[in-house]
Amino acid sequence: EYPRDEILRAGLEIKKKIKEGLSPSDCAILMPKNSQVKSASAVLLDMGLPVASLGKTSFFSLSETRSLIRLLKVSSDPTFGDRIAQVLLDPEFDVPFLLSQKFLREHGSRLSLDKLKSADPEIIKISEMIESLSSVVLKENIYTMVQKAAHALFFEKAETHRKLTLEVEVTRTMLHLALDAMEKNNKISLEEFLVFLERLEEYGQDI
Repeated sequence: EYPRDEILRAGLEIKKKIKEGLSPSDCAILMPKNSQVKSASAVLLDMGLPVASLGKTSFFSLSETRSLIRLLKVSSDPTFGDRIAQVLLDPEFDVPFLLSQKFLREHGSRLSLDKLKSADPEIIKISEMIESLSSVVLKENIYTMVQKAAHALFFEKAETHRKLTLEVEVTRTMLHLALDAMEKNNKISLEEFLVFLERLEEYGQDI
């Protein structure tokens, strides 16, 4: 009934084929309209599938970028339950999907950092990451916060060379954006930096 559901179904089928040994480069989804490619790519990236499409890749369409922004958002203010939920559902944080769904069903309406601390080890690990970062938000500038968040999210676990290279590029780009924002306002807060990123994405800034 909905275009998103079609892409999700296709993505699940492709993930199954890849698990059976098919190369991702031998898989393709044909879209009726070019205008549908961006939204389809975003869905597939959120599912953890590598995506290549015609035209340039947007920095903000990369799943690694979205994951880093989610971590920065929840670190800026972990009292927002929806920010915690987005992190739990993000594949980059390595919480099994069924476990995160079960946890959110049980605590969704009263989601907090304290609730994460009394959960399964995979979720406790997330709470420790968020708590560690949020404790230094007011002490560190945004450049340092991006460094710390990227290190916690990307560089403390083993990755394939391709994924590690992409994560390094995403981190480097985010650090350049942080420097750019600090040149305009050297006392810019993390929350203000996140608004700055939202505006860049909204205006379709070529990064």
